[in-house]
Amino acid sequence: LPKLAQTAVREAKVVADNIALLRHGKLLKAYKINVQGFLVSLGYGHGAGEIFGVVVRGMFAWFLWRTVYLLKTPGFMNKLRVAFTWTIQLFQGRNLTSL
Repeated sequence: LPKLAQTAVREAKVVADNIALLRHGKLLKAYKINVQGFLVSLGYGHGAGEIFGVVVRGMFAWFLWRTVYLLKTPGFMNKLRVAFTWTIQLFQGRNLTSL
């Protein structure tokens, strides 16, 4: 299986169902892989990926990665914190002092 969050989240549902089925002595379900795509950020303004078989790259892929990341972040306050941090980083240089 690909080591992607989308795979883990979908597989977790099947595992939970299989635990319930196992407790009742029923047949277990097999997990079927269905990867919708992948995205990767390659630094400010650069990204790459594939969504439903369509290759994306450059600024569009980077922006899409950030959008998906923000939408998948749990909780409104966390989303707000991430969006605020990203906005501040647009106007500041990279901070290398904490490395």
